[in-house]
Amino acid sequence: MVKKRGSKRSWAKIDHQDVEDFLEKSTREERQGLAVEGVPDAELFFEDKAPDEGTAVAVKEGRLPRKLAARQKVLRSAAILAAAHGATPVARPPPRKPKGSGQSQPAAPQQPAQQQQRAAGGRVQRQGRTVDPAELAIWEPEVEQQGGGWVPQAKRAPKRHKRGGAAPAALVPAAAAAAGIRPHIPAVEIDPAGCSYNPDVELHQEAVAVAVAAETRKLLDKELQPVAPPRTVDYDVETDELALLQTLEGGGDEDDEEEGQQQEGAEDAGGVEAARRKQEAAKKTRRDRNREARRRGAEDLLKEQRRLKAQRHELSSLKQIQGELAEEEADKDAARLRRQLDKAERMAAEPPKLSKHRFQPMPLQVLTSDELQGSLRRLKPTTMLAKDRFKSLQKRALIEPRRKIEQKKQGKKVEYIQGERAERAQERHAELQDIKTSRKKAKKVSVAKH
Repeated sequence: MVKKRGSKRSWAKIDHQDVEDFLEKSTREERQGLAVEGVPDAELFFEDKAPDEGTAVAVKEGRLPRKLAARQKVLRSAAILAAAHGATPVARPPPRKPKGSGQSQPAAPQQPAQQQQRAAGGRVQRQGRTVDPAELAIWEPEVEQQGGGWVPQAKRAPKRHKRGGAAPAALVPAAAAAAGIRPHIPAVEIDPAGCSYNPDVELHQEAVAVAVAAETRKLLDKELQPVAPPRTVDYDVETDELALLQTLEGGGDEDDEEEGQQQEGAEDAGGVEAARRKQEAAKKTRRDRNREARRRGAEDLLKEQRRLKAQRHELSSLKQIQGELAEEEADKDAARLRRQLDKAERMAAEPPKLSKHRFQPMPLQVLTSDELQGSLRRLKPTTMLAKDRFKSLQKRALIEPRRKIEQKKQGKKVEYIQGERAERAQERHAELQDIKTSRKKAKKVSVAKH
């Protein structure tokens, strides 16, 4: 091959030694540091005397520079936190003064340092004040000196202050509002007297009746619950060949009947439409139109008379209607009161709702008549202590009500064979076709003989 000439670029002949020296020098200075002793002051320091036009204009117009304004801008998160911490504190009531001191003490003059601090807009730190020991006795009855002795004084209702009063009802949680309705539930509840090991006959019968009523209620609730549809339905495969043929032929007859009904309905609709068009096509005379107008006027007059008659009847029976409305209102009020009482009883008997499940109380632990021995030595032991403690915690709303998850029974394993169902269907279809063919042949033979 012929050697190419001029393949080198012109820039390859440029001398770049000074650039490499400068880079090497700057790298060495960065690593070792600058030799301050041998560098003149002009290279060490730089005095910027050029004016900043943007800052000067902003200061002149009373605006802050962009960077300072961005730094002083309050973030949204900081504003939310500041608003949360800036809530109005609850105002404390002023301290009570003894009755004997009729004159109010003059306010102490402010110190000059405090006055200067208030003028500057700052917050003044409170100084510790001495508290009268009589103010701390909140559980002692108030006394008032009369003559030579002390006479107890009845407690007065606390005054309501305009600012910083009690929290509104909307801010009080529902559980705290309902806590006043529910009675206090002890940690260990005492069973009725009929549940003892040697109870009286009447008390024992009452306890047994309560237990039986609870079980009966459970059975009734279970019966009233909706029944879920079964997952599987028992089906007996039809083995009779004649029944199978009748089923197949019956389906075709039903389809034919449906088609016939649809055709009849279409014909009826077409006849009605034709009659309506024929009636519209008939031209009415002036006499016919006048007769129809008079008939419509008479109908309107009769309708208005009926309306006035019904109105007079309602006005005559106004007292009766008012009585019926009053009875309906009384019934509604009674039903509303009954619902409120039922709700109050339910809230008093049941713990607050902590989960989606309702609290189910433990059945009453009462001994049957044959288990009553009359002695603690022959008493039948119980293993329900842990469950009783658990139910007590749920009833006191310390643990949410739970429900035991029942494990589903695993069904039998079914083995599927690829194509087996289709093969069986084809075999049965072939059998049916053979039966049909044989019956047709037998029918033809019988017709030929006759």
